[in-house]
Amino acid sequence: MSTTQDESALQELAIRVAKVEQANADLQEKLATLQAGQLPSPQQITPFNPVPPPPGNFGSATLGIPAVSAIGIQGADGVDASSDSGTAVSAQSSSGSGMHAVGGGASPGMFPFSFPAAAIFAEGGPNPGVVGTSKGSTFTGGFGPSAGVVGIDIGGSSSPFPGTGVVGRSLSNGTGVEGRCDGGVGILGDSISGIGVAARSDSSDGVQTLGAYGVYSVGSDIGVYAQNLSAGNAAYLGTRGLAGDFYGEVFFHNTIHKQGGGFQIDHPLDPAKKYLSHSFVESPDMKNIYDGIAVLNAQGEAEVELPDWFEALNTDFRYQLTCIGSYTPVYIAQEIHDHRFTIAGGKAGMKISWQVTGTRQDAWANAHRVQVEIDKPIEEQGYYLAPELHGESAQKSIRWARYSRQKEPRWPRMRAGERV
Repeated sequence: MSTTQDESALQELAIRVAKVEQANADLQEKLATLQAGQLPSPQQITPFNPVPPPPGNFGSATLGIPAVSAIGIQGADGVDASSDSGTAVSAQSSSGSGMHAVGGGASPGMFPFSFPAAAIFAEGGPNPGVVGTSKGSTFTGGFGPSAGVVGIDIGGSSSPFPGTGVVGRSLSNGTGVEGRCDGGVGILGDSISGIGVAARSDSSDGVQTLGAYGVYSVGSDIGVYAQNLSAGNAAYLGTRGLAGDFYGEVFFHNTIHKQGGGFQIDHPLDPAKKYLSHSFVESPDMKNIYDGIAVLNAQGEAEVELPDWFEALNTDFRYQLTCIGSYTPVYIAQEIHDHRFTIAGGKAGMKISWQVTGTRQDAWANAHRVQVEIDKPIEEQGYYLAPELHGESAQKSIRWARYSRQKEPRWPRMRAGERV
């Protein structure tokens, strides 16, 4: 190519660049007009027909001027891209966002934080930033059913903290991530070796649920694990061996019904290898038991003093006296009055073991007396708390009567070898 031809090509390229930059400047002016809420009339709109560079290549080396800028008004799309088998739109940036999308009713920069290197940065204003839909076909790649939006952390970061496929955060009283479903699962978390779903809140609920099942959880080792970080209390629900395993104090605000009970501790003589268990003392009444040792005075008597709340809590007292070391006909000379009672009839210096029982008469006990015999509800008649002890099958369990009629939630159906 001759020098004259080179100069001619450079001049033509300079003209093209100047026209593109002028067109971009016009577009920036139009965009400012639109953002100010001043929509031009069709007569004011001039066709955008810049002389393009070679087909398929657009470029800009000027800060603030995009390589490609498209504005659609009067209902037209800004960009419409399609592909028969490849990627319709591919966006990449070495240091900025790959794509910045601003929805209707929003203004760029509304988000108070910056994501300079986000793959897609979407601002929705009063509308969703990103909406994903799916027809329900299988999503290939071993991730199970198709999804409207899929987030995958593939690792490879030098950070010591694991990545996250999808993060939802609300800066107000809204919802970071919300899942809704008419018949299936609203939100499903699945993990091969980590945590399927993790929720955290610094001042409110980590997880809040509402439904026929507030929480439905299935685990091979533990159904539900809950821990309070400040107090250290923890609860394991639905474990391999127990319905519930609690670490910390447990308080119930109503009556506990059980088929048996007791305490279990590390065995005092072999704590590393054995447990020691005792049963509760049961009664059809709400009985309290008190005992002690009294030493008789020179007159063969002893006055036993009780706590000042004793008669406010208890009524219907019962007494038992046992002599220690020898026998003498001791008796209750004065029953409980002003939180004390008197023992008499013994010898000076003699020890007497005493026991007093009382029935609770506090406000809660008076309102919740134990009903010793009650009829089973109609829907539980024919079912048993321990059907195997009555020669019945597991289908005759009270659990079956109470819960089998409810619709059990189901995990999404997978094809062979697929995971969620």
